[in-house]
Amino acid sequence: MRVRVLERKERFVKLEVAGEDHTFLVPLVERLNEDRRVEFANYEKRHPILSEPVLYVKIQEGADAFEVLKDAASSLNEDYEAFERKYRMS
Repeated sequence: MRVRVLERKERFVKLEVAGEDHTFLVPLVERLNEDRRVEFANYEKRHPILSEPVLYVKIQEGADAFEVLKDAASSLNEDYEAFERKYRMS
């Protein structure tokens, strides 16, 4: 995965997330939208083959967009690791 910052403002960030698809972005956007620091999170992929997905995140005043993204990704990683442990134990 390669992430490129396309736009960054005080309360908004727009990122190109190369090499990823709905499998990664849907849960990430859901987790971001559960965070009280996030006003809005979504992504778009204009063409299934020719374009990379673009993630949009608008945050509350005083929050850090990259900290919010890091927290969401870490939270998802913890969930996936817990699932894997339970799966291996079954």
